[in-house]
Amino acid sequence: MITYFGVPGTWALFDAGFQADVARELPGTGEWDGVAAEILGQAQQFRWQGVNYAAAFGPVNPPPWAPVPTPSYADSVLGGVRNAVDLINAIPGPFVLGGYSQGAEVVGRLRRELVAGSLRHRLRDCRLSITFGDPTRQADDEVYGGGDGIGISRLAIPPCPFRCVTFALPGDIYCTTPADTQAGDDMHAVYKALTSLGGNIDMIELVGQVMKLLTNPIAGGAAAVEAMIRTMKLSAHGNYGPFVGQAAQMVRELAA
Repeated sequence: MITYFGVPGTWALFDAGFQADVARELPGTGEWDGVAAEILGQAQQFRWQGVNYAAAFGPVNPPPWAPVPTPSYADSVLGGVRNAVDLINAIPGPFVLGGYSQGAEVVGRLRRELVAGSLRHRLRDCRLSITFGDPTRQADDEVYGGGDGIGISRLAIPPCPFRCVTFALPGDIYCTTPADTQAGDDMHAVYKALTSLGGNIDMIELVGQVMKLLTNPIAGGAAAVEAMIRTMKLSAHGNYGPFVGQAAQMVRELAA
């Protein structure tokens, strides 16, 4: 049986988002108890294991039910990695990693753990990584969707021996940040500052805190920072539905 570890995006539970939609298209009819689901075809080919974690982004667009103060994105991602590592170590056999948005960054960091970290002993069991809107997109990932660039986090991931697929749309700044340009540098700097912030603050205070954290000036100053934050909320980041079937087929092929 192949386990599909699905990591949701910001402010979502494990059964929401494109990574969960992929799981629902695997053979069988998935039923779950809030933690895990076995997606069973005639040969019981797949198990869906959701990864729950804070999935927080500090003061960036928190929903009404978000905790106060909200955890920072950076702390949230580290919590997601810890939870996923525990689950991967608890479930033997081959597996697939799937993630969307912040969950894709968790997957990117799990790739690092598999190649050169705490999950090295499970490297041979990883068959495939699939992400949508990935802030850790690498230049050598297998890319679909037409978006050029790299992940806004600029996380460096060692080459992986398993297939690493990512879906990136033009206009999704999380996964189409220009490489080696001033614009790309500015986008990364704002992202790095935002991901370190927790709490619940309004836009004016948020921009001010980001400006204080930037080590280099950004052309356009506070107005440019505010525009970038608003773009993060309104970009093409939520338009990956048409690619779910293609991603699910890649997972199904592993059991063929």
